[in-house]
Amino acid sequence: MTHTPDTTHTHGQRVTTPLEVRHPLDPLTADEIAAARRILTDAGHATEQTRVPRMLPVDPDKAALAAWRPGDPMDRRVLVTLLERSTGVASEAVVSVSRGEVDAFRVLPNAEAPTASRSTSSRSTRTPRAS
Repeated sequence: MTHTPDTTHTHGQRVTTPLEVRHPLDPLTADEIAAARRILTDAGHATEQTRVPRMLPVDPDKAALAAWRPGDPMDRRVLVTLLERSTGVASEAVVSVSRGEVDAFRVLPNAEAPTASRSTSSRSTRTPRAS
């Protein structure tokens, strides 16, 4: 079995926000991030008060990825976590930025709500042990 490296993929190179998508596993572009937010707003799932603490690309299934060749169309999907600041309600959506549609939306139970990141959380409430 011969393996030909995929030269279109940017894995291993330092890429913060690519300008274009060349491979299904590439990071989200700024345009895709903006499109996901716009699609959610147009669908009534996001407002000015909605915070987006997390937005991640959804990897295609293995069979679709194995069959993909450079130049083939790709359905770029984004997993978005939403937090409504006015109510504290957290939700999660899967958005196809390629098709301009919300594929899935669900309100998260409180136990699954996003937590503050380490840099934004308050001081630890753990009591230090005496030495």
